[in-house]
Amino acid sequence: MSVMRPYALIALGVAATLCLTGDLHAQRTRSSLSAGEQRNAEKGLRDNRYFFFFINSSVTNHGTDEEKRIFTEAIRRD
Repeated sequence: MSVMRPYALIALGVAATLCLTGDLHAQRTRSSLSAGEQRNAEKGLRDNRYFFFFINSSVTNHGTDEEKRIFTEAIRRD
């Protein structure tokens, strides 16, 4: 009977563990979640800037005083 080497025992243990646990899913870390939130926030800000640019001429040329005031306030808050 031959003696198993340590790395063979480790490999056998890892293989047995993987077979018994089934599917393994990666877990998201806190830093990865915050990076995703930052990416979504940046996309939202880009979208807002595009929409403001798109409706600017409509509001400033054809809008009422109330619509112009609301538009100006929305740009200030952005």
